[in-house]
Amino acid sequence: SLVKKKYNEEAGRKKFPHLMLAALLLVFISNQWSRALIYYINNFNPQMNLPLDEAKRLYANIDLGYDSTAYSWLASFGFTGTFAVASIFAGRIADSYNRGLVLSIAAVLWSIFLGMGSLSGDFSHLFASRSAMGLAQAVTTPSSYTLLAEITPKEKIAYANSVFSLGIYLGGGLASLSILLDQNIGWRGAGIAVSGFGIISALIGAVVIRDPRHATTTTTSTTAATTATTTTTTAAT
Repeated sequence: SLVKKKYNEEAGRKKFPHLMLAALLLVFISNQWSRALIYYINNFNPQMNLPLDEAKRLYANIDLGYDSTAYSWLASFGFTGTFAVASIFAGRIADSYNRGLVLSIAAVLWSIFLGMGSLSGDFSHLFASRSAMGLAQAVTTPSSYTLLAEITPKEKIAYANSVFSLGIYLGGGLASLSILLDQNIGWRGAGIAVSGFGIISALIGAVVIRDPRHATTTTTSTTAATTATTTTTTAAT
């Protein structure tokens, strides 16, 4: 097809996508930071010697009154269950829609769900918000890796993927450092702060991340329309 031919011609003139890679990495850091935060805002140490009000400020399990069994569901199946189900459809979404837009919307959604969880009044609310995060985050890797494969010169795809994969460790590292956030602004404040980071990453992604497949289709449609108009005008003349 004309779209495929144009895309293949442009593939040989690719430049390394530094800016888009940075934006994709930022979104992925938000993804990993948001999902791992839960591990650092709970404390089941029976020897904890803190006033009750301070313990509630620092730790979600004490504030909302759930035990280690409930936490195990929250930290595992509460996220991975919906993530696994959504992953079945995530590839189809990446194949069918503008991946830059998909990533930005997903980042906004998981950030909103994280913020909602941080305002939870009980365990069920927190569990539901974390499950919703799993749904939103499932589209990140299929959309990002396929984008990188299309916008990166073939000889540098492995390098681009390795840079993008840093998001796992940078996001996880920031999650562990969130203990400092927790100490200063409490578990709810930490969640809202991480949520804010996610919104910012989504906005940057919306501006920077461009799906070449979508752009090529748009350009081809515009060119075809212009050609048709010119042909009609010439024929009329």
